[in-house]
Amino acid sequence: MRRLLFGSLALVTAACGVRTVHPWEYAPRPMADTLPIQEPEEQVIPIVYDAAHQFVIRPIGEPLTGEGEAPNADPLDEVVNSTWFTNRNAVSTLTAEQVRRGPQTTDGPRAPLTVTSINPQGVTPKFNVEDADGVRYIVKLDPPEYPELASGAEVVATNLFWAAGYNTPENYVFYLDPGELQLEEDLEVTFFDEDSLPVEYAVQPDDEDVQRLTPEIFQQRVLGEQPRRADGRVRTLASRFLEGVPKGPFNFQGFRLDDPNDVVPHEHRRELRGLYVVDAWLNQTDAKSGNSLDMFIL
Repeated sequence: MRRLLFGSLALVTAACGVRTVHPWEYAPRPMADTLPIQEPEEQVIPIVYDAAHQFVIRPIGEPLTGEGEAPNADPLDEVVNSTWFTNRNAVSTLTAEQVRRGPQTTDGPRAPLTVTSINPQGVTPKFNVEDADGVRYIVKLDPPEYPELASGAEVVATNLFWAAGYNTPENYVFYLDPGELQLEEDLEVTFFDEDSLPVEYAVQPDDEDVQRLTPEIFQQRVLGEQPRRADGRVRTLASRFLEGVPKGPFNFQGFRLDDPNDVVPHEHRRELRGLYVVDAWLNQTDAKSGNSLDMFIL
């Protein structure tokens, strides 16, 4: 069954007859995808539109329309399992070890690693790798002046969002050995020098203006300022690629029109309203559409 996994509902039968179902006996049932769907187009939500909607349109419209109760709660006022949400700690208390593991299914990337693309700019430079098992990861670097801060916060927050029931990637604190890195053939990247002028590199340059990218240059330009452990390794965050085909972010308002199973306005979903509370608890101040992702699962 093809389905769309929202990043980050079922019909349940009310109790009837002579048997009484008590809330403490209730276990939400997984959602049955009632309608097969064709593969959706990738959705694009411009950041300007998202900001205008969140800061102008939505605040003006809410007093006029009112939110009311969320329509996707079941007869016991709970949210059932769906492609948006999975009841975890709400059904049976997770152990400390389960929360510590979170969504992780392995121990992270397995060396040797092949660098397949590089994005060296930004507060947290990042690059994609493929490990010895062919599994792909995004490797993110901590700001050199704040080692361990971003990688630690992202793993802890990921595991808590997962425990609360939301869809998350598998994020690992990963100690990278630069000596175990190799570069993919035909890899190209653009660095910027001190004057913000582009300097292009390629593994096999075929242009006089393109310089050869070597492991030494990669370590100097990408890993150069990163603190090293005594054994030479660099602490990073390794985020495993999600299963399925990415279809862009989801909108916090309205429907996804190319998914016939998406029948509850997003602003009225109980699980998305509850996300406000979890975001506030974890001080997640950047929960916008651009930081979400829908995945199409065959």
